[in-house]
Amino acid sequence: MDPLSRPVVLDGGLATTLQDAGLPLYTPVETWLLERPDAIRAAHAAFAEAGAEVLLTATFRSLPSERDDWEALVPRAIALAREAADGRAAVWLSLGPGGGHVEVVARFGGLVDGVVLETFVDGDAGLAALRSCDRVVPTVLSVTPIGVMDVARIAREAMDTGAAGFGLNCVPGPALVEAAARVPGDIPLWAKPNGGPGQREAFAALWRRARWLGGCCGTGPVAIAGLRGGV
Repeated sequence: MDPLSRPVVLDGGLATTLQDAGLPLYTPVETWLLERPDAIRAAHAAFAEAGAEVLLTATFRSLPSERDDWEALVPRAIALAREAADGRAAVWLSLGPGGGHVEVVARFGGLVDGVVLETFVDGDAGLAALRSCDRVVPTVLSVTPIGVMDVARIAREAMDTGAAGFGLNCVPGPALVEAAARVPGDIPLWAKPNGGPGQREAFAALWRRARWLGGCCGTGPVAIAGLRGGV
């Protein structure tokens, strides 16, 4: 990455932002695709207005292994994000751990600007999901670096598989910065540390290293606006 350039600004934590709007704890965000689509659209719009250049769809659990209604939910989620973006931001498909990534990406990958397979605590499971998907659009594998995960190996294998980048998400800022230091410097980095203590310092530390930079759980539009303004 050009040291004089800045990262692409990602959105924040969609689930926790919706929880602030009344989504019950531990309830999948997909529930509101049917019950409260207006709230999902408003959350996306708030991130776009804050300066996010990429919005992630409300589809984290929309996989054949997790939901029988994934085929109906995914296009609805993409449409809501597109409406909220209103030309201000790209829309990437978010898919978490589970099974059937290949089916979702084959069916709907052409409707989005990118795909992120995110929050994998098992890096090899993430690699398997990545290998199963055709590269119809740029695809990033993002892991949650806990325990003794070998992020350097997983990152390199992800790139060898054809990923557009390798990511880290859903841990506090200091832990994410420590894990990022173990990712080979030539690999485009996707980084989304959790909100709370240490996040702003993580933003500053990652500003010239990350290709994409945003926030995960506990990160609202205000934090993204601060990031978009420069650290």
